[in-house]
Amino acid sequence: METIKKALNSTPFKLAVAVLSAAFTAVRFGGLAFPQYAQTAAVFGLVVCVIFFLALGYYELISKLVVIGSDRTELIDRFKGVEEGLEKLNSEIEQSKNSAISPLADDTLYESLAQKYGYANEIVDIECLLYLDGSARVERRVTVRAFAKYDEIDTYLIVPEMIDEQGEKVPRILDADSLNPNRTVSKERVEEKLGRATAVLSFYPALVAGVTTTYRLVERTPSDTFILEATAKELEEREKSKDPDEYFGWNINRPTKSLNIKVIFPEGYIPKDPKSQVRFATASGLPSIQLQTEEQNRIMIPKLERGRGGSYVLGFEVQYPMTNLIYMLRWLPQLKQ
Repeated sequence: METIKKALNSTPFKLAVAVLSAAFTAVRFGGLAFPQYAQTAAVFGLVVCVIFFLALGYYELISKLVVIGSDRTELIDRFKGVEEGLEKLNSEIEQSKNSAISPLADDTLYESLAQKYGYANEIVDIECLLYLDGSARVERRVTVRAFAKYDEIDTYLIVPEMIDEQGEKVPRILDADSLNPNRTVSKERVEEKLGRATAVLSFYPALVAGVTTTYRLVERTPSDTFILEATAKELEEREKSKDPDEYFGWNINRPTKSLNIKVIFPEGYIPKDPKSQVRFATASGLPSIQLQTEEQNRIMIPKLERGRGGSYVLGFEVQYPMTNLIYMLRWLPQLKQ
């Protein structure tokens, strides 16, 4: 096409077109006589020129359309490039947002705190089995990871000191043992600190750096520790207190990687308005009235489902819970019939 365009724009072609046009005009309109073959040649030459001119116009049109098409394709490609760049930028922004709470960052922080502390709780499984009289059996299974040598470690007890009708102390710990066959765990003693009871557990062989072991501790609370049913007046009083819920919670006071907490209700009892909550712990380890909203937003909504035997089970799991916070399951007591 470029060759044809050059030919059409050449001086000889333009001169030939001028001569043929003049000859055709002179013969057709001026009365000038030429031999028949000369007239035929002039007409044929003029027709050929017109065809060439039409071809040149068509070429110019196609060229412009190609240019427009290429410009449009280039524009689309540019928009695609911009779109891909925006997607990449959004992805990088999202990654930067999540980097502070990514599992890698959490695990790095956990490892650092655990090494400085000397030992940590890899897994804490808490199961609170409620009875109709408001008492409970609380079992914890804790997987401990040591970073130094320990013969003993302490763990807080949720059960207050119990006295029977004869004035005798009732054992709060039903059982303490090891779930690893190559190590024994026993309750050494119970200490009172800041109004809270602490159990000191003895390990044999001793825990040393790099060792991971799991122990089990079972407590039994007295009746009326938990309120499952209340009268209309009692419910009204609880509502006035602006904290009407009953709850079971766990205080995180050691570096912990995973917390799994659940409450098993008596058969036939359906907890009302169940929810989870995170509060700051007071110096004595009890829940304060202040919520930790950032951590509250991070934990999952508790699941309420039927367990074995048809009892309802309320629970949730949280990875890398924060120390000095209390993770709670809450519900409203039912109206006593």
